[in-house]
Amino acid sequence: MKSLEKATLKALDSAKGERAIADFLKRHYFLVARSFNRGNNFCHCFAEFELGDEYRADFLVLAADSGCWYASFIELESHRAKLYLKDGTPSRTLRTAQRQIEDWKNWCHENETILRKKLSRYLRQLKAPSYCSNVGIHRRAETEILDQRVCIDFGFHIVIGRRATLSADEQERRAKAAHLWGGPEIATYDRFVDLARRDDEYHRESKSRAMRGDIVSQKRWWARLPPITEYVRQR
Repeated sequence: MKSLEKATLKALDSAKGERAIADFLKRHYFLVARSFNRGNNFCHCFAEFELGDEYRADFLVLAADSGCWYASFIELESHRAKLYLKDGTPSRTLRTAQRQIEDWKNWCHENETILRKKLSRYLRQLKAPSYCSNVGIHRRAETEILDQRVCIDFGFHIVIGRRATLSADEQERRAKAAHLWGGPEIATYDRFVDLARRDDEYHRESKSRAMRGDIVSQKRWWARLPPITEYVRQR
Protein backbone atom coordinates (compact mmCIF):
# COMPACT_ATOMS: atom_id res chain seq x y z
CA MET A 1 0.00 0.00 0.00
CA LYS A 2 1.47 3.35 -1.05
CA SER A 3 2.01 6.02 1.59
CA LEU A 4 -0.85 8.52 1.66
CA GLU A 5 1.34 11.00 3.51
CA LYS A 6 4.00 10.90 0.78
CA ALA A 7 1.35 11.32 -1.91
CA THR A 8 -0.09 14.35 -0.11
CA LEU A 9 3.32 15.97 0.38
CA LYS A 10 4.21 15.33 -3.26
CA ALA A 11 0.98 17.00 -4.38
CA LEU A 12 1.74 20.04 -2.23
CA ASP A 13 5.33 20.26 -3.45
CA SER A 14 4.38 20.07 -7.14
CA ALA A 15 1.18 22.13 -7.18
CA LYS A 16 1.44 25.77 -8.19
CA GLY A 17 -1.90 26.81 -6.70
CA GLU A 18 -5.09 25.70 -5.03
CA ARG A 19 -6.69 24.34 -8.23
CA ALA A 20 -4.14 21.56 -8.52
CA ILE A 21 -4.54 20.77 -4.82
CA ALA A 22 -8.33 20.75 -5.24
CA ASP A 23 -7.98 18.12 -7.97
CA PHE A 24 -5.83 15.97 -5.67
CA LEU A 25 -8.34 16.32 -2.84
CA LYS A 26 -11.21 15.34 -5.13
CA ARG A 27 -9.39 12.09 -5.80
CA HIS A 28 -8.65 11.71 -2.08
CA TYR A 29 -11.89 13.22 -0.83
CA PHE A 30 -11.76 11.18 2.37
CA LEU A 31 -9.05 13.58 3.62
CA VAL A 32 -11.55 16.43 3.36
CA ALA A 33 -14.41 14.39 4.81
CA ARG A 34 -12.42 13.23 7.81
CA SER A 35 -10.83 16.64 8.42
CA PHE A 36 -14.12 18.50 8.59
CA ASN A 37 -16.61 15.83 9.67
CA ARG A 38 -18.53 16.92 12.79
CA GLY A 39 -21.11 14.13 12.97
CA ASN A 40 -21.04 10.54 14.17
CA ASN A 41 -23.79 8.89 12.13
CA PHE A 42 -23.45 10.19 8.57
CA CYS A 43 -20.81 11.93 6.46
CA HIS A 44 -20.75 12.82 2.78
CA CYS A 45 -18.38 15.03 0.81
CA PHE A 46 -19.48 17.28 -2.06
CA ALA A 47 -17.07 19.04 -4.43
CA GLU A 48 -17.83 22.33 -6.20
CA PHE A 49 -21.04 22.83 -4.22
CA GLU A 50 -22.98 25.77 -5.59
CA LEU A 51 -24.80 28.31 -3.46
CA GLY A 52 -27.30 29.69 -5.91
CA ASP A 53 -25.82 31.17 -9.08
CA GLU A 54 -23.47 33.48 -7.21
CA TYR A 55 -21.13 31.32 -5.17
CA ARG A 56 -19.42 27.96 -5.16
CA ALA A 57 -17.71 26.25 -2.22
CA ASP A 58 -14.71 24.09 -3.05
CA PHE A 59 -16.11 21.42 -0.75
CA LEU A 60 -19.11 20.81 1.47
CA VAL A 61 -18.93 18.15 4.17
CA LEU A 62 -22.46 17.24 5.22
CA ALA A 63 -22.69 15.24 8.45
CA ALA A 64 -25.27 14.26 11.04
CA ASP A 65 -25.65 12.82 14.50
CA SER A 66 -28.60 12.30 16.80
CA GLY A 67 -28.78 16.03 17.58
CA CYS A 68 -28.59 17.87 14.27
CA TRP A 69 -27.12 18.14 10.79
CA TYR A 70 -23.76 19.82 10.16
CA ALA A 71 -22.91 21.63 6.93
CA SER A 72 -19.23 22.57 6.71
CA PHE A 73 -18.29 24.75 3.74
CA ILE A 74 -14.61 24.83 2.76
CA GLU A 75 -12.75 27.49 0.78
CA LEU A 76 -9.31 26.52 -0.56
CA GLU A 77 -6.60 29.12 -1.02
CA SER A 78 -3.03 28.61 -2.14
CA HIS A 79 -0.83 26.45 0.04
CA ARG A 80 1.96 28.89 -0.79
CA ALA A 81 0.07 31.97 0.42
CA LYS A 82 1.01 33.90 3.53
CA LEU A 83 -1.62 34.25 6.22
CA TYR A 84 -0.42 37.47 7.83
CA LEU A 85 1.58 40.57 6.99
CA LYS A 86 4.48 41.84 9.08
CA ASP A 87 2.15 44.09 11.08
CA GLY A 88 0.02 41.07 12.06
CA THR A 89 -2.96 41.90 9.85
CA PRO A 90 -4.39 39.30 7.45
CA SER A 91 -2.76 39.05 4.04
CA ARG A 92 -4.65 40.06 0.91
CA THR A 93 -5.33 36.40 0.09
CA LEU A 94 -6.73 35.72 3.55
CA ARG A 95 -8.83 38.89 3.54
CA THR A 96 -10.33 37.89 0.19
CA ALA A 97 -11.19 34.44 1.53
CA GLN A 98 -12.76 35.95 4.66
CA ARG A 99 -14.96 38.21 2.54
CA GLN A 100 -15.96 35.20 0.47
CA ILE A 101 -16.98 33.33 3.60
CA GLU A 102 -19.08 36.29 4.76
CA ASP A 103 -20.90 36.21 1.43
CA TRP A 104 -21.54 32.48 1.90
CA LYS A 105 -22.84 33.03 5.43
CA ASN A 106 -25.23 35.73 4.28
CA TRP A 107 -26.46 33.58 1.40
CA CYS A 108 -27.12 30.61 3.68
CA HIS A 109 -28.98 32.81 6.17
CA GLU A 110 -31.14 34.44 3.49
CA ASN A 111 -31.75 31.27 1.46
CA GLU A 112 -31.87 28.48 4.03
CA THR A 113 -35.10 27.05 2.65
CA ILE A 114 -33.59 26.85 -0.85
CA LEU A 115 -30.48 25.22 0.56
CA ARG A 116 -32.52 22.65 2.49
CA LYS A 117 -34.40 21.71 -0.68
CA LYS A 118 -31.15 21.27 -2.59
CA LEU A 119 -29.66 19.09 0.15
CA SER A 120 -32.88 17.09 0.27
CA ARG A 121 -32.60 16.22 -3.43
CA TYR A 122 -29.11 14.85 -3.01
CA LEU A 123 -29.94 12.98 0.19
CA ARG A 124 -32.74 11.30 -1.76
CA GLN A 125 -30.17 10.11 -4.30
CA LEU A 126 -28.00 8.79 -1.47
CA LYS A 127 -31.03 7.01 0.06
CA ALA A 128 -29.96 8.19 3.51
CA PRO A 129 -32.18 7.44 6.52
CA SER A 130 -33.13 10.07 9.09
CA TYR A 131 -30.63 10.61 11.89
CA CYS A 132 -31.93 13.18 14.36
CA SER A 133 -35.71 12.70 14.33
CA ASN A 134 -38.16 10.27 15.83
CA VAL A 135 -38.75 7.57 13.23
CA GLY A 136 -42.47 8.26 13.47
CA ILE A 137 -41.88 11.79 12.21
CA HIS A 138 -39.22 11.22 9.55
CA ARG A 139 -37.87 7.97 8.17
CA ARG A 140 -35.67 9.45 5.46
CA ALA A 141 -33.04 12.19 5.57
CA GLU A 142 -34.55 13.84 2.50
CA THR A 143 -37.69 14.83 4.44
CA GLU A 144 -35.93 15.34 7.76
CA ILE A 145 -33.64 18.06 6.46
CA LEU A 146 -36.64 19.96 5.03
CA ASP A 147 -38.15 20.22 8.51
CA GLN A 148 -37.37 23.68 9.91
CA ARG A 149 -37.47 22.20 13.41
CA VAL A 150 -34.40 20.14 12.54
CA CYS A 151 -31.26 22.17 13.18
CA ILE A 152 -28.51 22.61 10.59
CA ASP A 153 -25.29 23.82 12.22
CA PHE A 154 -23.37 25.76 9.58
CA GLY A 155 -19.58 25.85 9.69
CA PHE A 156 -17.17 27.78 7.47
CA HIS A 157 -13.51 26.99 6.94
CA ILE A 158 -10.56 28.44 5.04
CA VAL A 159 -7.60 26.21 4.13
CA ILE A 160 -4.51 28.24 3.34
CA GLY A 161 -0.72 28.12 3.66
CA ARG A 162 1.52 25.78 5.63
CA ARG A 163 2.05 25.50 9.37
CA ALA A 164 5.84 25.83 9.17
CA THR A 165 5.56 29.40 7.86
CA LEU A 166 3.67 30.60 10.94
CA SER A 167 5.28 32.10 14.02
CA ALA A 168 3.96 31.34 17.51
CA ASP A 169 2.09 34.65 17.54
CA GLU A 170 0.54 33.91 14.16
CA GLN A 171 -0.52 30.44 15.32
CA GLU A 172 -2.28 32.05 18.28
CA ARG A 173 -3.92 34.66 16.07
CA ARG A 174 -5.14 31.94 13.70
CA ALA A 175 -6.72 29.98 16.54
CA LYS A 176 -8.39 33.04 18.07
CA ALA A 177 -9.87 34.08 14.72
CA ALA A 178 -12.53 31.38 14.97
CA HIS A 179 -12.72 30.39 18.63
CA LEU A 180 -12.72 33.85 20.23
CA TRP A 181 -13.58 36.32 17.51
CA GLY A 182 -16.30 34.35 15.74
CA GLY A 183 -14.73 34.22 12.29
CA PRO A 184 -14.31 31.20 10.02
CA GLU A 185 -11.85 28.55 11.07
CA ILE A 186 -8.46 29.00 9.40
CA ALA A 187 -6.68 25.70 8.76
CA THR A 188 -3.42 24.99 6.95
CA TYR A 189 -2.84 22.19 4.46
CA ASP A 190 -0.91 20.36 7.15
CA ARG A 191 -4.25 19.18 8.50
CA PHE A 192 -4.47 16.88 5.47
CA VAL A 193 -0.83 15.83 5.85
CA ASP A 194 -1.33 14.95 9.53
CA LEU A 195 -4.42 12.92 8.75
CA ALA A 196 -2.64 11.09 5.93
CA ARG A 197 0.22 10.26 8.32
CA ARG A 198 -2.16 8.87 10.93
CA ASP A 199 -3.86 6.78 8.24
CA ASP A 200 -0.49 5.33 7.20
CA GLU A 201 0.35 4.55 10.83
CA TYR A 202 -2.99 2.86 11.40
CA HIS A 203 -2.57 0.75 8.27
CA ARG A 204 0.95 -0.31 9.25
CA GLU A 205 -0.25 -1.26 12.74
CA SER A 206 -3.22 -3.20 11.33
CA LYS A 207 -0.93 -5.08 8.97
CA SER A 208 1.45 -5.88 11.83
CA ARG A 209 -1.38 -7.16 14.03
CA ALA A 210 -2.69 -9.31 11.19
CA MET A 211 0.76 -10.87 10.77
CA ARG A 212 0.70 -11.70 14.49
CA GLY A 213 -2.60 -13.51 13.99
CA ASP A 214 -4.94 -10.86 15.36
CA ILE A 215 -8.25 -10.47 13.55
CA VAL A 216 -8.29 -6.90 12.24
CA SER A 217 -9.67 -5.14 9.19
CA GLN A 218 -7.13 -4.63 6.41
CA LYS A 219 -9.26 -1.93 4.83
CA ARG A 220 -8.46 1.73 5.24
CA TRP A 221 -11.04 3.57 7.36
CA TRP A 222 -12.12 5.68 4.38
CA ALA A 223 -13.09 2.61 2.34
CA ARG A 224 -16.47 2.79 4.10
CA LEU A 225 -17.24 6.29 2.85
CA PRO A 226 -19.55 6.69 -0.17
CA PRO A 227 -18.03 8.21 -3.34
CA ILE A 228 -17.72 11.96 -3.53
CA THR A 229 -20.53 13.92 -5.19
CA GLU A 230 -19.04 16.35 -7.68
CA TYR A 231 -21.03 19.10 -9.34
CA VAL A 232 -20.48 20.50 -12.80
CA ARG A 233 -22.33 23.67 -13.68
CA GLN A 234 -24.76 23.12 -16.55
CA ARG A 235 -24.12 25.60 -19.35
